[in-house]
Amino acid sequence: MRQVLTILFLLFVNLSFSQVKNEHAQIEDKTNLELLKNISYQDISKGFKIGEWYGGYYFKLDSNNMFYQIDYGCMGRNLIDTGTWRIKDNNTLIIESCKQVKYLRVFKYGIYFFYIPIDKTQDFKNDFENARKTYENNRSVVVEEVLYSSVDFTAASLFAKYYFKEMRP
Repeated sequence: MRQVLTILFLLFVNLSFSQVKNEHAQIEDKTNLELLKNISYQDISKGFKIGEWYGGYYFKLDSNNMFYQIDYGCMGRNLIDTGTWRIKDNNTLIIESCKQVKYLRVFKYGIYFFYIPIDKTQDFKNDFENARKTYENNRSVVVEEVLYSSVDFTAASLFAKYYFKEMRP
């Protein structure tokens, strides 16, 4: 009898926990893509990157308006460019060095920030909508006690093509 009660209890707890996770995922899945109209240092602090987890480019922005572009991969990290950054008209991040000038708009999607060159904004929006449609019906999963929903899947599918930063609490 005790085993039956234990099994029923575990089944009830499991169903209750699953329901909470699904309710949370439903709320999170209603997240919209937002173009930030007033960029703050907090939105860009610590920098951003482009690439897969095993390699890409990282832009580190410091509080002295300097940036460092770092190439990272399985063989290590290399500093490949330095220069300055500034915010223009409260909504455009400008990265400037002897080698490059980038004008970026900042989009927020859940806990993710995307830094998109102005001339690639429409491409980004199209790719975002396609990714959102692809992952909108995916079930949430828990990995190492972190809940990942369709918002995370949508954002992650764009990491190899667009500059991003994740701000997980």
